[in-house]
Amino acid sequence: MPGKKSTATLLVEIGTSLYTFGSVTEGQHRAGDPAPILYTFASPKNNPDVKRPLADIRADLAAVFASEYGNAPNASALGDAMTVLEGKAAKAAPVEGDAKTVASLLLGGRKDTTATKLVELAKERFTFGVTTTGEAYAVPIDGPNVARVLRGGRRSLRSELARIYFEKMKSAANASALADALLVIEGEAQGLDPTEVALRVGRSPVDDRLVLDLGGEDGAAVLIGAYGWEVEDTSPVLFWRTNATLPLPVPDAWDPWTTSASC
Repeated sequence: MPGKKSTATLLVEIGTSLYTFGSVTEGQHRAGDPAPILYTFASPKNNPDVKRPLADIRADLAAVFASEYGNAPNASALGDAMTVLEGKAAKAAPVEGDAKTVASLLLGGRKDTTATKLVELAKERFTFGVTTTGEAYAVPIDGPNVARVLRGGRRSLRSELARIYFEKMKSAANASALADALLVIEGEAQGLDPTEVALRVGRSPVDDRLVLDLGGEDGAAVLIGAYGWEVEDTSPVLFWRTNATLPLPVPDAWDPWTTSASC
């Protein structure tokens, strides 16, 4: 091995020759706020727009070292080198990252983590979107056409994911994994075109009839037109609900003969 450099030092040199290191923070940081969380990354020098989670380059460093020096570095040296590179990334001036960038750094190339499994379960059961006001949401694939907020309340995606995960895995997902998974989902949703949502009442995109959300768990709605109304199991309008959205009674079926006779 050349000179008296340690294996860890050589690994650090390989890393700095291939990558630049830095960190991102989520959202804006104002004076008086708690210290922002830093998410470190490595950007290939030949592709600086790419931000890889720092942990993802560990295998690359080992492979390059083995190619150059004919033997694999030991785990201790790799760990020491990664600690040094982590320090370099943390010392760099942080840049503000959007939700999608932070999400990619959180999960990176990791497989079979609880957070990754939660994301997979969510994608199997929901579609995602973002409102015109920037709120990310989830809609059940086989369920009511009602947007669920990602966090907060029993109707939130977080609550539903925790339940689904427990039913499937027979163990509870920890809060950190749920937070990471929701951040990934939010990042994907924010990259989509905004969608109009209706609060309690909307217009059918099919025939312009008024659509009234009955507020029930089944997602039923009343379609109201010039010649009467009818109850539909699935609303043609995507509804947004708040804690103030309480269930309404289902109206009786409209009979044009009875109604016209009583007028």
